[in-house]
Amino acid sequence: MKNPKNKGNNFERKISKKLSLWWSSGEREDIFYRTHSSGARFTNRYMKDKTIIENQTGDIMSSAEDGFLFISFFTVECKHYKFLNFWSLIDKPTKDNLYFWWIKLKEQCELNNTNPFLIVKQNNRPELLFVNEFTYKHILKKLKLNNIMYFNTFEDSIHVYKFEDILKVESSKLKNILEMNKNE
Repeated sequence: MKNPKNKGNNFERKISKKLSLWWSSGEREDIFYRTHSSGARFTNRYMKDKTIIENQTGDIMSSAEDGFLFISFFTVECKHYKFLNFWSLIDKPTKDNLYFWWIKLKEQCELNNTNPFLIVKQNNRPELLFVNEFTYKHILKKLKLNNIMYFNTFEDSIHVYKFEDILKVESSKLKNILEMNKNE
């Protein structure tokens, strides 16, 4: 039996590399990397003394200055499971379901003043990206990307994209949009 923690760590490394190559237009694979302790360092430190450790939320951090713009807007969480229960977005949350992950990610984002960027993968299925209404309206819609699903949950509007579609967009376009939003 495979170790689920190793599966998650490998998925985070894979996503880090994909994001790095995309963000650098194929030049670098080391701009993003797994956050130390997979984001637990941020949570533990915050719970202990309410201090924010920049660039340490979520599962992916910027390991190079080039990635700071992206990480200043998004907290990235990665989940790779055998089965994803989409019904959990309308049912009550339990520990291992999409809505629970979304709520936890939103809490981190509120502390860090970022937006959720939840990348999920079910075995033998494509990677999906879940974003909030702000990211949809002010960022991804400007890139003319079509979401594949939309959920209006108890308190959120969640837009879902194929992650590979995001990676097809020139990263320079996203950088320009993020710079404009940063200055507003």
